Amino acid sequence: MPHIICHDRQVAADSPFHRRQLVLAALAILVVAFVLNHFTPMVSDDYAFYLMGVSWDTIKGMYMGWGGRLVANTLPNFILGLDQPWVADLFNSVALLALVWILTLLAVRILALLDAAHPAALSVWPDIRVLLLVFALYWIANPDLGQTTFWIVGAANYLWPSVFNFGFALAFVVLLQRKSCPWWQALLVCVLALPAGCSNENTGVVTWFLLACLAIRAWRQGQRSLWPWVWLFFMGVGICILVLAPGNYAREASFQGWYDHPFWWRVMDHFVRRFPDAMFRYWEVFLALGVLVYVLKRDVGASDTGQLKGTMTGMYLLLGMACLANAVLVLAPNIPKRALLGGFLYALLAFAMVAHRVFQSPRLAGAWWVTVLCVVCGVQWVLSFGLMLRAYHGTYLQDQVRVALVRQGIKDGAKHIEIPEYYFTWLLKSRDKFDVFFSGGDMARYYGGAGVSISEYPVKGPYGAGRAPVRKDQ
Repeated sequence: MPHIICHDRQVAADSPFHRRQLVLAALAILVVAFVLNHFTPMVSDDYAFYLMGVSWDTIKGMYMGWGGRLVANTLPNFILGLDQPWVADLFNSVALLALVWILTLLAVRILALLDAAHPAALSVWPDIRVLLLVFALYWIANPDLGQTTFWIVGAANYLWPSVFNFGFALAFVVLLQRKSCPWWQALLVCVLALPAGCSNENTGVVTWFLLACLAIRAWRQGQRSLWPWVWLFFMGVGICILVLAPGNYAREASFQGWYDHPFWWRVMDHFVRRFPDAMFRYWEVFLALGVLVYVLKRDVGASDTGQLKGTMTGMYLLLGMACLANAVLVLAPNIPKRALLGGFLYALLAFAMVAHRVFQSPRLAGAWWVTVLCVVCGVQWVLSFGLMLRAYHGTYLQDQVRVALVRQGIKDGAKHIEIPEYYFTWLLKSRDKFDVFFSGGDMARYYGGAGVSISEYPVKGPYGAGRAPVRKDQ
């Protein structure tokens, strides 16, 4: 590829000292993620997916009757079926680290494609400052952190597919920057393209559109390889497998009231009510992005407006993808807050791109506004993690009481068992909770009590070993 050349040179991120720092930062992310995953009990659909197991009949049944998310509908069954809770905890933790790492690297790669003044470094070691800022913003600005990241089935629907989706995008962009591509790497990307397309209804389509824009730009600059179009084709096949699944249409019956409205009414309702709410859910990212853009335009734009053209083009492109990810949800009858993760990640990717531009200049990186941004994000993350640690540890103790009541009731031959609801202590955001949907029948079957009914009752405060639950109505 003659016009997009990777500069084969060492960068600051390649220094041994920086690598050691990155390893320590990665270990810290793994530890904090693992701790919260460990304290998250089996809840909601976890029981149902465990009971389904992994088989061809299960996969076919889900595809025909529920939806085309083959990755999300298969991985949790397998992980839960291992009966080793620490495996799911570690899997979720590694997925979170991988997603943050991928987003940080993808941002600088796209920046290198769009900004000729920014070299496309070959290093797989991202800038530690950008990595930690992306991690902090993922945590504090996530539209539904508990359900997308720590609940097993929720992570299988949003966190894990995002790793496939953006991991494929990173591989696509890296190979697009090279002059040549070995056939075995090209075939591996073809294999990765299928699960990336099956990732999510809105994210897969948006990523395909973004990569198509980059491929067209490379073609106009002289890139004549056919592999990018082959990769886009395979990703398109994955998207078709997802979108055209019979289960998607079978589920429409549950939302007949929505589909009874005229199409124009649904479009207007989405863009007047749901779309603005979706974009506002991660306002912290836009605020942080605004701070960095202000620093860039003040200190760089004043001397050379052309120098920022590639950065601003990339930022607007990625923010457009964030808007598109929420816009395509116009076809969805219901939008849970966890479904907004795709648009959020594109906004976070735009932030990472501008952050790279800021931190590559020591003068800009030391600017007062940038220092304030880093401190505010750090303090807010510490506060959020501390509150979540207390709340999740509390639910971990409560779950032991709930499980003990269920086991004892089944042992005694009870036909109906009442257990207390989870009680969350104060959190920075209500959406930091894991999913509290309750399926008593699945829980009873999981613990060997087929035919036993289980119900929940609200409580006044926390409970645990040595502290009995108190009913709210008492």
